[in-house]
Amino acid sequence: MKKIVYKFYWRRGEFFKYTLNLLIILIVLLSFGISFINRLNLNNKDQNIQINYYSLYSNLDILFQGTEIESLSKRKPGNYFYIYEHMVTEGETLESISQKYNVTKDTIKWANQNKIDYYKEKIQAGDILQIPEIPGVLYEVQEDIENIDYIISKTSGDKFKVIEINQLEPPEYKVFKGMKILIPDGRLPPPPHSPQIIPPQNYNRIPIYQGINLAAAGNINDIEIINPLSNPMCIGYVFVRGFFPGHNGIDISKLGGCPIRAIAAGKVIFAGWSQWGEGYTIRIDHGNAIQSSYLHGETIWVNTGDYVNSGQEIMYMGTTGNSTGVHLHLSIKFNGVFIDPLTVINI
Repeated sequence: MKKIVYKFYWRRGEFFKYTLNLLIILIVLLSFGISFINRLNLNNKDQNIQINYYSLYSNLDILFQGTEIESLSKRKPGNYFYIYEHMVTEGETLESISQKYNVTKDTIKWANQNKIDYYKEKIQAGDILQIPEIPGVLYEVQEDIENIDYIISKTSGDKFKVIEINQLEPPEYKVFKGMKILIPDGRLPPPPHSPQIIPPQNYNRIPIYQGINLAAAGNINDIEIINPLSNPMCIGYVFVRGFFPGHNGIDISKLGGCPIRAIAAGKVIFAGWSQWGEGYTIRIDHGNAIQSSYLHGETIWVNTGDYVNSGQEIMYMGTTGNSTGVHLHLSIKFNGVFIDPLTVINI
């Protein structure tokens, strides 16, 4: 016993030195163990988030910053910001997702225009949404001819911020087709409202007469022009508004609508929904520098690229687009200039 006490007392310096070394080794091992466990938990913390493009920071730095990222890979060249890919789960809404990422709903809608209707905001479980890390517009360059000034004018962005976050190289600040540009706090104009739903009783409307040549009401440059409302069903139509600066055609109304006829033979250069408030629209090139347009239709019966005869029924009168009642807006261009249709059509 005396020998043991003697060793502890007289050799206490050597004893504490080894004890201190052992304690330091234990602390280091414990720290590595805790770090390893935290990283395992980190990878399982949020299973519906991953990163698509990456910032200038290394993957290791990001992990130690405490992010909630499921997986990381190398940053794609040309991208200096995050674009998260979020898988929608049951019960999530656009509002809840925007709050989770601290961005606006518009930011998510602009980045996923092919998946989310701007007005309905409907999302489904399983959808993969791209979400930029900063509120604004995630803009994909459409053409090689687009430049940074054009993109900024279109998205109401700040040029300095756009150049900085996208690391665009001076002096040209070039962008290329397919490149994704983040516009911090940018905006896009809201798209036109979805087309009005055609009432079920009108789904089966079909043209009554196909390509019947009718007596001309007038002519332009040797092209005979007929009344677009010459169908017997249009009897009782009313002239509503004429041609004047700011109104490039005439408005003709018929209670309940009626079939509209092509004013002359020609090629359909557009048939479909127009985003400029014109609703269902048809434009026809008649040759000899003459074009006609028929707006606000309820149903259209021709397609872009079709050839139509004079008097062929091409649409049913409606009130789609920016319209306050069932009517036809008819415009005629001659040599690229709108002219008053009443100069060649007897209404």
